[in-house]
Amino acid sequence: MKIPDIAFTAAIIVFAGLGIGFLARRRGQSFWAWFVFGTLIPVVALPCLFFTKSKQKPDEPPPAGMLPLATLSFLAIPALFGVRVLSAPATIPPYDGYFAQSDLKNVVANSPYGKAGLAIVTLTDIKEVSRSPTEAKCLAKARMSDTNIVSMYYRFFIEAEQVLIEAHWH
Repeated sequence: MKIPDIAFTAAIIVFAGLGIGFLARRRGQSFWAWFVFGTLIPVVALPCLFFTKSKQKPDEPPPAGMLPLATLSFLAIPALFGVRVLSAPATIPPYDGYFAQSDLKNVVANSPYGKAGLAIVTLTDIKEVSRSPTEAKCLAKARMSDTNIVSMYYRFFIEAEQVLIEAHWH
């Protein structure tokens, strides 16, 4: 499940406006004016709010519950980003990218040969043989820790919403 972009953006805007509006109300200012300002330009509204003089009378306590509401509103923003990241679908990495190479080195290191001391030192002549949305097949020359240069065939594939790697070399 992926949160649609428009709904995500609207939720961020509304929570920013609510947080700024609640803080403004705590400082004795108009909730609605600061809510609108906070939804339109939150990065300007928040500093402006703190640089304007509070209209709260010194002998009056601030309105109850405004600070917790502001805090919850602002905490909702990183929570929404977290939900968005966690709901993102698994994707196949670029075949010649750092993460693909690093993951391939980890696969070899965790194999029975890797546990016996074999490791990939460098990868060269990396080529993508085929690609689909759920699989990428690749070839490369690998210099191994035992000084041999081997041909590697490996593939990245998605299974059960996880990116997996299968590698063979000779």
